[in-house]
Amino acid sequence: MFPNRGGWPFANPPNTQFTINTDSPQSKGLVFWLPTLGVNTTYLRDMSGGGNHVSAVASVTKTYIGQIGGVIDYSASTAAHIIVPHNDRLDITGDLTICAWVKTSSLDQTDAIGVIFSKESTAVPGVLPYLLSVMDISGKLRFIHGSGTGATDLINSNDTIAANNLSHIVAVRDISSTTLTFYINGVQDSAGWQSYTQVPTASSNDLWLGEHQVGNRDWNGIIGEVRIYNRTLSDAEVLEIYRNPWELYRPMVPLPSGITSVTFQYARPNGDISSGSWQASTGSDLYAMLDETTYNDDDYIYSGSNPSSDTCEVSLSSITDPASASNHVISYRMYKTDGGGTTGLTFYLMEGATQRATWSESDISGSVSSGSYTLSEAEANSITDYTDLRIRITANMT
Repeated sequence: MFPNRGGWPFANPPNTQFTINTDSPQSKGLVFWLPTLGVNTTYLRDMSGGGNHVSAVASVTKTYIGQIGGVIDYSASTAAHIIVPHNDRLDITGDLTICAWVKTSSLDQTDAIGVIFSKESTAVPGVLPYLLSVMDISGKLRFIHGSGTGATDLINSNDTIAANNLSHIVAVRDISSTTLTFYINGVQDSAGWQSYTQVPTASSNDLWLGEHQVGNRDWNGIIGEVRIYNRTLSDAEVLEIYRNPWELYRPMVPLPSGITSVTFQYARPNGDISSGSWQASTGSDLYAMLDETTYNDDDYIYSGSNPSSDTCEVSLSSITDPASASNHVISYRMYKTDGGGTTGLTFYLMEGATQRATWSESDISGSVSSGSYTLSEAEANSITDYTDLRIRITANMT
């Protein structure tokens, strides 16, 4: 058995609000994560914290497989794909691990390979930091990278995946030893570590999933739970991800010890009480930037420059009195945009005009980070009206 370090506590795939479990070793070096989508397949967002969100979708559909949850189906068209815009975090020419769950109904397509990942330049052949595919008919995995001179390494697995079987596939590149290996369902390929000769070259091209940027080398099937790491994962780590992928998922409200089933309630911003000098990144309503069910770093509110006691307040939607004083959690994301002094935030949980809790975040960095505050038993018990809760935020720079 593998430990579940604060991750998803159920055997079934996540089906409610979650975030990345940064306590898990599975989060180390993770630069792209397109997670299982649970019952709700609305979101196609990078949950690693890197902001590498899907920008374009062509001819894909969304479906649900009980074993891993919501996945993307690329079988409707030979032009089906999704695109993730170029980002230096994705342009990995060193140590690399890429993972995905895949399934296809057929391995006798006319194309030579069915592409799962590709970041190849469309202008210069061989400018290619990585490409992972499945060879049609044989079902072997193939990894390709190039030096930018037209020369590429084509590395094939010995072992194969089978049509109509859901498979977890992984490719791991070790730049120091110039070797690469594959895993299928947590087991290392029988070829072991294979040597390569070319030095991978960076590409400013977008990352494509499900189709090759050049030519019709499309994937006829589903792809789910996509991860890219900027490090080599060990045998044990690959096996753990295969057996226990849910460790990377953290419920936004952690469960008490011994509890395996719970009904979640969420009090989300639903109106502006006051704004001070705070502004919304889009539109004029502060609460509309904060009411999401899964965090979206493209929507945010921001204080005035060099803030001094700059305060805003938003109302929260009504919830039923939980009749429990534990696991009342306020979660949020934050970062500093201006250079210079030290920026801090002070939060207040208000019941009408009465303060029920307060806490602070000091010396906020320029990178987006997650924060949370769990009410003490006394603070939770002090709340008598769950229909009039508010969050007040004060920004200061020193």
